[in-house]
Amino acid sequence: MNKRNLLLLIVFVLLVGGFIFKNWLDEKRIRESIAQENEAVLAGFTKEQITEVIIKDTEKNSITTLVKSGDRWTVKEKEGALADKSLADKVAETLPKIRFGQKIGPLDDETKKKYGFDKAVEVTVQGKTLLIGQPVGVRLPIAIEGTVYLSPNNERYTFARYDGEWRDRALFPGKTTDDISAVTVTLEGGKEIKITLNEKGEATISGIEGGEPPKGKTFVNTVGGLRISNFVDTPPETVAEVEKDKKKIAIAKGTMLVEFKNGDKTTLELTGFKVKDKSDYLIKKDGKLLGISEYYYNKLANPELTSAPKKEGAPAKEKPKEKPKK
Repeated sequence: MNKRNLLLLIVFVLLVGGFIFKNWLDEKRIRESIAQENEAVLAGFTKEQITEVIIKDTEKNSITTLVKSGDRWTVKEKEGALADKSLADKVAETLPKIRFGQKIGPLDDETKKKYGFDKAVEVTVQGKTLLIGQPVGVRLPIAIEGTVYLSPNNERYTFARYDGEWRDRALFPGKTTDDISAVTVTLEGGKEIKITLNEKGEATISGIEGGEPPKGKTFVNTVGGLRISNFVDTPPETVAEVEKDKKKIAIAKGTMLVEFKNGDKTTLELTGFKVKDKSDYLIKKDGKLLGISEYYYNKLANPELTSAPKKEGAPAKEKPKEKPKK
């Protein structure tokens, strides 16, 4: 083989070898990229290991610390009030599943603006702080240790509550209507009505004539299923009257004692007030003001336990007598 052919062969071998090496490098980068895409931000952690999560919503300027004890979650900033278990559990389940995804670059002024980190949700768990930006299509911008990634886990809504509220809205958290044994309503003026449930869940009503057991059971179900529309943490401006049919009507007052089969008792006060220019009617439980809807407030203040009296029809008009023909 002459020198020219040998040189061509060497060049050919180098080209083929270079091509193969480039493909190998490309495949390696792809494998590394895929590995990084699938790498968990909280590698090695499980939801059972997460017992405290700090969520700072910069847009709402709020901080919430969820603390787990046993099977219950509480909100540290709200005097240890019970948290909504389904929301808190969702946070603990989601965090170990968040993956890094595509690496974008350093967190700087440009990426902060581009990926919505100026309105970030800041989540701190297990000593790590994760910034969550605004979704980009199906991807979620996250930043950790000063680096921005586009995560395939787009679950910002799990950490950014629309109203910033994490407390349990059930009026009787951890209890159901089946746990209630009796409800006593004391209406304005002192009239007392009591609905008692037997072991079969059948109702008896005392303190009112014509009380219908099925309606008593329905009333107890309404009480047991009550939910809080608004937590009133600071005293609001209130009104004691509402306008109905162009008339001012006083908001009803009363009290309610709810007894449970395990011996627990809770007293509710119907305050006779609502928040001015808002739909929250105020009740008081354990000394704290809570807002519920007008519909349910009126259901409590005016229990429908009897049949509405039937309206008697107007007497038929007499047929005018015909004048005798002449």
